[in-house]
Amino acid sequence: MKSGDFRPVNGLIAFLSVLSGGFVSGGLNRDTFLIALSVFFLVLGGNGINDIFDMEIDRVNRPERPLPSGRVSRGLWTFLTVLFFVIALLPVIPAGVRHITIAGIYIILLSLYTPLFKPVPLLGNLVIAFLGGFTFVWGGLAGGSVLKTIYPAVFAFLIHLSREIVKDVEDFEGDKKAGLRTLPMIIGKDKSILISFIILLVLFFTVVSSLWFYNVYYIFGMVVLVLIPLAVILYTGLRKQPEPGVLQKRLKILMVSGLIAITLGGL
Repeated sequence: MKSGDFRPVNGLIAFLSVLSGGFVSGGLNRDTFLIALSVFFLVLGGNGINDIFDMEIDRVNRPERPLPSGRVSRGLWTFLTVLFFVIALLPVIPAGVRHITIAGIYIILLSLYTPLFKPVPLLGNLVIAFLGGFTFVWGGLAGGSVLKTIYPAVFAFLIHLSREIVKDVEDFEGDKKAGLRTLPMIIGKDKSILISFIILLVLFFTVVSSLWFYNVYYIFGMVVLVLIPLAVILYTGLRKQPEPGVLQKRLKILMVSGLIAITLGGL
């Protein structure tokens, strides 16, 4: 087993998103760190259970992953996935019933994602985007206020939604073989990419509208780290459609740069 098999980088981004949400809402505290730790393991568990359900699809889309490649047995992988979910619940126990409930809802939604939500066009994308965006709000709940986390949550929701659609385009062949009805299956790959770019355009103007609600550090960070790179992605992408794999990686980098800019808003 390799250290990156459960995609811990995704967990780290979610971990930092919770801390960022707490920071911009008024300050970090014990509960913020506990929730961030919980979210890290929630993401690992979510990746694990997704790989279990998608094992046959990944034989086509991502044959190098642990289960389709045979590097890890399904039994061990299932055990580790359950373990991650259990570990995710432990840190939020001292934070109180509200946070335990939220963590439980995360586990339910992540567990139902592939069998229930993913087969419905766009629904699975919306669920993942919602969970990605809510990490900021969850951090704000622990920090004492959610008001300043609304824009960060919308930012995360939109960029996750755009990227999830692009990933569905990237996974087209495997999903088609499995009989899934993702958005690209219904309207085609080109129109799906176009919708992804429309969402990015909405994101661009959402970020512009947020500049008046935070400090000068936020403005600088958003302009340099998000708006300029996003404008380049939109301009080059509309001139020549990029490869889905390249585009989704660029959007992931934009997530991280956006996270940095959002955190600057709490200074």
